[in-house]
Amino acid sequence: MGKLNIFICDSYIDNYREALDELKISDIELHGYTNICQKNNSNTVLNSLNNSSDMLVIAPSTCPAVSKIKDSHKHMYNTDYCVEHLVDRHTYNELLTVKSYIITKGWLCNWEENIKTLGFDENTIKKFFSEWCEKIVLLCSDYDSGIKSALNQLSSHIDRPVEILQVSLSNTKNIIERNYYKWKFETSQKENYIEKNELKQKVVESKTVRKLINEIISTVSRVELEQKLSAFWKMLFGAGKVEYQFFQDEEPLSSQPYIYNEDKNQLVCHLVANKICLGQCTVEGFLFPDKIDKYHDLIIVMINISSISFSTVLEREKLLFLNNRLKLSFDSVNDGLISIDAKDRISLINPRARIFINRFSVAPIDFSGISHIEDIKSGEWDKIQNLYKRVKAELKPLNLEKPICAIQDGEEFSVKCRIAPIETNKKSFRGALITLKDISLDERLFKSRLKVQRLEGISSVASGIAHEFNNALYSIMGYVELALDGTSEGTPPYSDLSKALDSIDKTKRLSNKLLTLSEGGEPRKAYTDIITVIETVLSKLTIGDTITIVKYFEAPLPELLIDSTQMSVVLTNVLQNAIESFNENK
Repeated sequence: MGKLNIFICDSYIDNYREALDELKISDIELHGYTNICQKNNSNTVLNSLNNSSDMLVIAPSTCPAVSKIKDSHKHMYNTDYCVEHLVDRHTYNELLTVKSYIITKGWLCNWEENIKTLGFDENTIKKFFSEWCEKIVLLCSDYDSGIKSALNQLSSHIDRPVEILQVSLSNTKNIIERNYYKWKFETSQKENYIEKNELKQKVVESKTVRKLINEIISTVSRVELEQKLSAFWKMLFGAGKVEYQFFQDEEPLSSQPYIYNEDKNQLVCHLVANKICLGQCTVEGFLFPDKIDKYHDLIIVMINISSISFSTVLEREKLLFLNNRLKLSFDSVNDGLISIDAKDRISLINPRARIFINRFSVAPIDFSGISHIEDIKSGEWDKIQNLYKRVKAELKPLNLEKPICAIQDGEEFSVKCRIAPIETNKKSFRGALITLKDISLDERLFKSRLKVQRLEGISSVASGIAHEFNNALYSIMGYVELALDGTSEGTPPYSDLSKALDSIDKTKRLSNKLLTLSEGGEPRKAYTDIITVIETVLSKLTIGDTITIVKYFEAPLPELLIDSTQMSVVLTNVLQNAIESFNENK
């Protein structure tokens, strides 16, 4: 039997060599072909392939390599996406979501040539990456100085930050092993049953299975758990595809732990924990479907282990989520909060509390080394320590009698302190919560409110005086205007009355300024009987014998929301103009 020749893209050839060295499989030979997705010309390596069963091309179904050789070469292994060799789909989707451009060590070694073949120069490549790419992510299983230097050059060239994502070679190894054992089965002679049995035994080697199960049990990450369970199915049964689906709501329990569809070569496992169906695992494309019945008990055990592991991981994710929400809420509170545990250690302190405590001290306190409440000894923190001891002894909430004085930028301000105990079910001390509240703002607001109230009172008095003054002023102005109408121009009385009218006008403007200052110039509206306002205005007018005013009011009229003083001025001016126009036309 010869060797299996595996052809893989240059971008991944280094990863496959490393994985093959760890697997120690001697009858596999790796060959790299040019990164076709960057080239328009054909690939001489792929074009030279024949239909030999000893030759295998590994490429994603979307790779141009598939279209170039699919008609002439039948031995291919298609991955779902380009970097499936190194990361699972969940990680791949997350990287795409945050606008990452994913590269490999093989691509990085020839990054200048790869960028040139994309058709960009130094300016256009920066513009291209700045428009849709947030960062460059290198998938790397090992790291050396050469990689670091190339990454820095690439980052400078395209003006994007770079990030290294350390990956394992478990996916790469699974792909190699799956195709290697499949090739061994297909090329071995049918009558050589001993060799086949030895190969099958190698796939299900008990030591490897036990090691994998131990890794599964100890896993705390959902993504890693899915990867290791997928590796189990692929290693034991040669599974081609493993998918997990989790339910948001409680699903009805199935009477069977798993269902095997022989026609579809598909196994559906139900993940159940605490009588709740968490989800299901779908396994497809078995190379060894005959083992499903043979290893029925092992499958049951694996389903139980998977269910318990996923239940633990999902609960842990919920707790981490709630803990993050609690911390976010704790940090966003405007008051300073300090949580103390039963051993008098500071377990949690929000940013606001750090600011307050540092203001009590002459020099800022480094909280990184604080583990015990007595470790802070400066400023007025001593008062808080004494209050804490009382709360711990009396098991009841207490407030400091006087606010603590803090200083910032030479200005003093007050901080109110309250400590509440945290008790166990047996009414014993479990910890305490210290609340620090800056009350200097409340004090300033209270003083400002008193000042505003005094100003409002002065404004109200000034407004009332100005209105009463205007009322008297308009009456004086009306009588002066009537006297002026009955006086001949050029006489001393006419001159004196004109000067008096000018003085009244100046006084009126001063009065209006006072109203503007006290009320902002807004009218003083009130529900008023408009007939009364009209009668008052008519009584102050000098009409003469030649003019008769006819009044016709529909009683009762509703009261109007008006400023009676301003309305009196308007009516007086309108009527006075009408009288003057009538006398001139006469």
